[in-house]
Amino acid sequence: MYLIAFCFLFILVLFFYQKTYEGFENIPETIGNYLAIYFYHYVISLCEEKDFYNQKTTNSPFLKNLPKTIPLNPTLSKQFKELNISLETLKQYEENTFWECTEDTKMKIFKFLKPTVHAILDKALEDADLKRTPLHTVIHFRCADVPFSKHRAYFLQKYPFFKDALEKIIHPRKR
Repeated sequence: MYLIAFCFLFILVLFFYQKTYEGFENIPETIGNYLAIYFYHYVISLCEEKDFYNQKTTNSPFLKNLPKTIPLNPTLSKQFKELNISLETLKQYEENTFWECTEDTKMKIFKFLKPTVHAILDKALEDADLKRTPLHTVIHFRCADVPFSKHRAYFLQKYPFFKDALEKIIHPRKR
């Protein structure tokens, strides 16, 4: 009886240990993380009403084509103020996880910036000769590493996510 209780407690402790989340200081420099940091600082520059200067360097054929500077767009800055997006709000977020749209404020930011982000990324892809018109659509539902990742940003998507993704592929709209 004690052996069964010990085994149960051991498995419970092991399971709890597996579910603890890892800190963000060990996140590798990937395209996604680089872009999260890049656009986080771009949004900060808009809130500060300053030109954007990218200090990070990279050897990536795609990322090195991102603009090093973006002149202040006063209209965007003004619209950010109208949306009540302030520097204080942005400082609450970690730059590595800026892409996680887990709350309304981040959703507003990215929805608002979508045309600007698309223009910047499209130009960088063209400059790197990586922009292509695909003959076939490929859907990559990234979920293989979800059970093993300890980052709180990794979770299995719910059915509506997949339904919406497929709907956008079947009935595409202009950006």
